[in-house]
Amino acid sequence: MITIEPGCYYIDFLLDKALADPQLAPHIVADKLKEFRNSGGVRIEDDVAIWEKGNENMNHQLPRTVEEIEGYMAKARGEKEGRQQCGWECTGIPTGSKK
Repeated sequence: MITIEPGCYYIDFLLDKALADPQLAPHIVADKLKEFRNSGGVRIEDDVAIWEKGNENMNHQLPRTVEEIEGYMAKARGEKEGRQQCGWECTGIPTGSKK
């Protein structure tokens, strides 16, 4: 079993350092960064089982898009209106694991 953890993290002291660096600052859209800076970041990880005859992403049925995640969270909170609902049972998403 391995975990793949791509992520984007907003770490203030590193961002401040990059914004102050004349070589890095031109590659940062500071106004856009302000929109996300206080969010902390995001990570979407996958747990992958390595089998003798191939690999299996154990998280393949989890929500990935903004709409899917918001629908999942709305359903978990019991909201019915105004949000797209997730297509999974929010109390037991099947992982596709082999037994």
